[in-house]
Amino acid sequence: MNGINIQTLKLTQKDNQPNLQPSIKHKIFLNDKNINSEISLNAHEIKDDEDYDIQRWSGSGILEHKIDNKFIDLILSAETGLDLYAIKNRPSSDTNDNKYLDRLSLGVSVLSKKDFIFNIGKHDLLMTPKVQIVSMHSTNRKNDVPNRDSSDFRIDHANLFLINQYQGRDNIQTNQRLNFGIDNDLDTDIGSFSLFFGQSQKIGGTNQNIIDTTSNRQSDFITEIQWMISKEFNLSYNALLDHHNLEENYTSLELFGEYSNFYYNLIHRSVNKNFISDNSDREEIQFSIGKKIDNWKFKLY
Repeated sequence: MNGINIQTLKLTQKDNQPNLQPSIKHKIFLNDKNINSEISLNAHEIKDDEDYDIQRWSGSGILEHKIDNKFIDLILSAETGLDLYAIKNRPSSDTNDNKYLDRLSLGVSVLSKKDFIFNIGKHDLLMTPKVQIVSMHSTNRKNDVPNRDSSDFRIDHANLFLINQYQGRDNIQTNQRLNFGIDNDLDTDIGSFSLFFGQSQKIGGTNQNIIDTTSNRQSDFITEIQWMISKEFNLSYNALLDHHNLEENYTSLELFGEYSNFYYNLIHRSVNKNFISDNSDREEIQFSIGKKIDNWKFKLY
């Protein structure tokens, strides 16, 4: 169970003080030799989220079956869910008067991958290309349900191969996609390197209700590089490159490590205005340091 209240320091923006109360989640995981499944139940109520008051009840299930053979690895996945909405209040700019809504969704995917090992001197390079075809079908509610979960959606390595790429449950739409990427892992004398490159392409359906309207059919190119040097010093860089001109739409550079029970993070992020609701570029630097004492962690930002 979870509850969140966010306050603004601007007296004129009372409509941007969302209050999430309560949020109740329950998950069941079932695992077999080649079959994994997950059942999720969720109920939450949100108030004063830019003048939206919403109650939502959701039930969803995921089934994943791995088919191993000596030629290629196949992963067959299916996902279904039922969402019930009670929209108690909308802002004056939202003229939709539907209050009680339901949405049934069903998605399937086929993912294939293959490991290749190449010798580079005395080191081994592991390359794993992945290709996935996804088809999601849903009751058409994209004009009725306000997308409070994922309007600022950005594709990345973590959500690229999900059946529903959008975080949360608000923005489930009927569409078909082709996703592909390649993982590269290399251990050297100066540390371990991990590199990823990928993209998502819409084959059919819709991709609406998000701030970024520049990647309707082709997503940005996803790039990620990690250099794990030692316990004390590591680097991580990921970026989204525009599929037209390769300009950076999002970058994140992180330096992190741990020394004598102290751990630190130094992060620089840059976000293009296409991902921001007020259409302005953003940049931030974040530094945190913490210390582990037995089973406790203390952190200072």
